[in-house]
Amino acid sequence: MKPIEQLWKSFENQHPKGSLTDFGVWLIKNDTPEKESVKQNTDQENSTAKKKVSGKMTSTDMVGVFISRLYRFIRMASKDLLAKHDIASIDEFALLATLLVHPGMTKTELLKQNLMEITTGSEMLKRYVARKWLLEQRDKNDKRITRLSLSAKAQHIMFACMQTLDDIEDILLPLNSKEQETLYHLLDRLDAYHSEKHQVKQVSSMIS
Repeated sequence: MKPIEQLWKSFENQHPKGSLTDFGVWLIKNDTPEKESVKQNTDQENSTAKKKVSGKMTSTDMVGVFISRLYRFIRMASKDLLAKHDIASIDEFALLATLLVHPGMTKTELLKQNLMEITTGSEMLKRYVARKWLLEQRDKNDKRITRLSLSAKAQHIMFACMQTLDDIEDILLPLNSKEQETLYHLLDRLDAYHSEKHQVKQVSSMIS
């Protein structure tokens, strides 16, 4: 019999008509060997969890590590190439690329779609407005809403930047074409799940 079941039996013997609420109060007020056993089991579970963090990680844990690490590899590989076009990071490139494909988004829509914090993203957008890369225009139906689009200059720079990024190191080079296709479908499924969860558009639907 599990420790919690033993505790319930003890409580039931003492309080035949007791409710679950009464049982909770009784647990708080009474120290029993069974309660100590429950505490020990909980401590053991917590200890196991700590060992998992500090010791060997599961394959699921490692997937998260690998994805995060690959993102950093991409940032490193793209940094110098983007700098040639005066774009500071892959995150800034993503904002501009989104507007290139979907002009007319509001600032909130743009930052949400790119999973970016408002404060950080707003500072990026201010810089590009100051450079005249971004155009701000009041919504025709609601003057309180400001919509963003790329200037002709920014569009020209983005197309040139995309050509430059063709020279980026191929991080999928170790995988054959079939493995790359499999990876694409797996990542697309994950993106679909998390996009729905966070109420943003799926990447594949944005660029199709």
